[in-house]
Amino acid sequence: NQAELILLEPIYHTIIQLPPDYIKNTLSLLSKYSAKIQNVNQEKDYQAIIEILIPVRNSIKFAEDIRSSTSGRAFWQNTFHAFLEVPNHEAKKLISDLRFIKGLSW
Repeated sequence: NQAELILLEPIYHTIIQLPPDYIKNTLSLLSKYSAKIQNVNQEKDYQAIIEILIPVRNSIKFAEDIRSSTSGRAFWQNTFHAFLEVPNHEAKKLISDLRFIKGLSW
């Protein structure tokens, strides 16, 4: 009986504060980054809050894109949430990409 290997990745809990006008664009952007939306709340006429879980590996490019799509009017805070299993179909590609970057591919 062999043990099955799994790949875990760190996940951020991210709170995004932005003007309500940008909610729709931001929600469509989030789907591109494998983000899981936890909550969307419009607290005031001038502020909305979106809570998400996002893989750390996706958060760097996401930061650039959200800045661009909201004209710099969105602010966010990341905190560590958990290590979660990477889906098998993504894990193989991720490992292959990392091996290539490290010069370990053959």
